[in-house]
Amino acid sequence: MVDFSEKDYLNIRFADFFEEFNYSPFRAWNQYRKTFESGFVAAVILPTFYERSLMLEVNVAVRIHKVENIVNQFLPGRLGNQEQSLTWILPLYTFNSELPLRFTIHSMVELNKALIQVFATFRASAFQFLDNYGQLSKTADLLNLEKSLFPDVAYNRFPANFRALTAARLTHLPGFMNLAENTRKELVSHRTPDLLMRKFDNLVLYLQHYSEN
Repeated sequence: MVDFSEKDYLNIRFADFFEEFNYSPFRAWNQYRKTFESGFVAAVILPTFYERSLMLEVNVAVRIHKVENIVNQFLPGRLGNQEQSLTWILPLYTFNSELPLRFTIHSMVELNKALIQVFATFRASAFQFLDNYGQLSKTADLLNLEKSLFPDVAYNRFPANFRALTAARLTHLPGFMNLAENTRKELVSHRTPDLLMRKFDNLVLYLQHYSEN
């Protein structure tokens, strides 16, 4: 599956499909994006070519500029990627339980079958979900009230909590200080390093006094 024609075929099929829905290729970041003044929604396409097979992972993602502009001031190690950071990302199988986490493909027949499943899932639900939750208010609900959708893994728990709290403050979600206190307890329970806890406390202090006026 390493022939360049197969790579080109994959790019052409995805480009043709997503452009029909006003998504433009952004290949430097393996994405197809629909941009707005407030940010963008994206399909994240991650193919890995091996000698005899192809691994294909498909995710959906949203960037809300207001959230990222605040969060990136406090997250460590973000220099250089701040303009591309994502507010949330979900695997496509979230919307179709029949999809695998990653497709393992050995032939063009299998590749076309996978693409049919991917495109059908976008048409049936993923595009609508992106349109709904690409808005700041809906993102705040998603990150705070429907967080069970997101895999709870150690490497993304800390930035996810930063983004959830920031989105809650920007949308005036009720009970901000209770939410901040509960989030802090959660971080402590997961033995978050002191340096990161200080960054979290600084973020909370910043958000307490934040005003867009």
